Amino acid sequence: FWLRKRHRFLLFSTLWFLIFILPNSNIIPVNALLLEHWLYLPSIGFFIAVSWALERMLKKGRGFKLASIVLIISLTLFYMWRTFERNKEWHDPISFYESTIKYKSDSARIHNNLAMAYADAGREDDAMKEYTKAIELGDYYPQPHFNLSNIYIKKKDYEAAVKELKRSMEIDNDFLYSHENLALIYFDEGKFNEAKKEAVFILKREPNNKIALEIIGRISE
Repeated sequence: FWLRKRHRFLLFSTLWFLIFILPNSNIIPVNALLLEHWLYLPSIGFFIAVSWALERMLKKGRGFKLASIVLIISLTLFYMWRTFERNKEWHDPISFYESTIKYKSDSARIHNNLAMAYADAGREDDAMKEYTKAIELGDYYPQPHFNLSNIYIKKKDYEAAVKELKRSMEIDNDFLYSHENLALIYFDEGKFNEAKKEAVFILKREPNNKIALEIIGRISE
């Protein structure tokens, strides 16, 4: 009651921060990376509290006023510097994930995302290393194996590609991208029965899948 009556701004800012930080506190785990944009809305409460504290300091006399001005300038310069540095890290996907991985090196997801950025930039060897690292850290989702298969296909190492695709399907047999790649490899190798089997599997789950329909059509010619 005393806090509500004497320091309404402080109470409001504290409640604001707590209310809006709670959904992002990961008390109930969410399948997402915790990044600074999750703090944009909660930080409004923080800055209200800082503004309230500075306003009170400005009213307490010359010494407090000078301290407040120094604090404001210092905070402004600090946040300007951090914004500049963070903008460099957000410059492109590679710089972003290379920066992020310094703080979360045990995340299979970040290693996979970094590998995808490397692959998009044509850095296939670096991408393969990161995909392999992602698999070592957590071999429980199909994307790294599927992504790795794409590189092997590009290198025409179909045996290695098939191995990765089959592993991705062991993890999640409904990950249709892996079935698509496998069907295409089988078709190119002349293994039409295997290719048709994969295409039929895809069409049962996605009747309008263009890749599967094309494979069925070409086999039937």
